[in-house]
Amino acid sequence: MEEPLERVEKKVDELIETVGSLSQNVGSLTKNFDNLSGTVDSLSTTVHSLSKTVDDLTAAVAQGFKQVEERFHDIEERVVTKEDLANTEEKLTSKIDGLHRRIDGEAEVISQLETRVRKMEEVAA
Repeated sequence: MEEPLERVEKKVDELIETVGSLSQNVGSLTKNFDNLSGTVDSLSTTVHSLSKTVDDLTAAVAQGFKQVEERFHDIEERVVTKEDLANTEEKLTSKIDGLHRRIDGEAEVISQLETRVRKMEEVAA
């Protein structure tokens, strides 16, 4: 049979061995935690970078929409409606008719002058 002192020494040796094993496990856990902490830091940096990229992209899209809106506004200001075209056509038709009347009047005057000149030539001859 073992003596109490030997049993205590055996238990102490087992405890020392257990503590050594636990110490190794804690060291391994600490190393794993440090690796995990580095990974989290790396992910945090990546997320921050992605966030900035998304913000930049959002700003670019907003600027693009603003430019498109401005272009549409410019186009709307320059667009001619069917009503505008009809009014312009009516005005142009009226002016053309006026020019035709004027040309016809001038042609009549020229015809009259030619007739007078012919009569004068006949009298003079």
